[in-house]
Amino acid sequence: MFKTRLKAGSLVMSWQPQSKKVRRLVDMRAIRPSDALRYVERSNIKLSVVKLSPRRYDSLSDYIEDMDSYVTTAADAGSQLVAFPELTGMLPISLMPGFSAFLSDLADLEDSPENLHEAFSFIIESVAGFVSDIYLNTFGALSAAHRIMIAPGSFYVMENSGIYNRALLFSETGTVLGAQDKLILSPFERTAGVKTGERLDAFQTKLGRIAMISAAAAGCYQPYYIAKAQKAEIILTPSSPFGDRVELSRYRANEAGVTLLSAGISGSGDLGLKLSNSPAAIYAPMVATKGLDGVIALTQKEAVLTSRIDLSKGSDFFDIYSSDKNPGFFKALIS
Repeated sequence: MFKTRLKAGSLVMSWQPQSKKVRRLVDMRAIRPSDALRYVERSNIKLSVVKLSPRRYDSLSDYIEDMDSYVTTAADAGSQLVAFPELTGMLPISLMPGFSAFLSDLADLEDSPENLHEAFSFIIESVAGFVSDIYLNTFGALSAAHRIMIAPGSFYVMENSGIYNRALLFSETGTVLGAQDKLILSPFERTAGVKTGERLDAFQTKLGRIAMISAAAAGCYQPYYIAKAQKAEIILTPSSPFGDRVELSRYRANEAGVTLLSAGISGSGDLGLKLSNSPAAIYAPMVATKGLDGVIALTQKEAVLTSRIDLSKGSDFFDIYSSDKNPGFFKALIS
């Protein structure tokens, strides 16, 4: 029954061409373009992170309106880039007919982990077409309409017979500036058969070079140093619905001398799934923050957190010795 329901629902969605419909719905919103990216000064940029409340959607228009509400809040605050949490791109699956019954079937699978790999592959194979179509067209159109950059989280793609968790970065013209496959997977993803990305890239943008590293990697310092070696000044570390040690991200920012944008997630909404609850935060090296704690801004409540950033403070003048809080340790090493 699980496969039959899923296949029927996904076929209905696949028969409906989404690209033109999405563009028309975005045009109907009469969005006023921002001029925030017309002039960029490294010492005075504005960045936003979303604390997303995942929910079901009644229609494609409902989905676009909700996604646009976050982007509009960021754009109205003068933001030049807004970042969403991981797997935001999978939310259009709730538009599928029979979604409630599908969720019930999915809950039953949690008691059969031996079947999870096969079931997950079938799910992604069935929904990947319409989900990616809606996701790509929605954020491509929104970034072009608002004229700001959007990092709309990630979505699952099937490629070369494998499933990848892929994050995208859109320019202010609606084009894709970069794509990054997740490097360090959650336990669920490993069990479900998701494959890891093979490389880490930093992408050139108007704000400088930007890398995308899921917050699941916050327990490892290596990816952040690799991004820094590629001259990344901003790293997007979106929180995962599977749960992360997001508080470790600020230590990675301090070690690597970069600004980190950590988009958050607000509970499970009405999806009927157990999702993590994580803050939205912007981190930088300790010497670049007022409280010398590595936190530029953090919220558990606001839907969109926006802050002004001085990239030169965090990148150009970062010195691991002067910012270290244990000078006695280094004194013992060199005495």
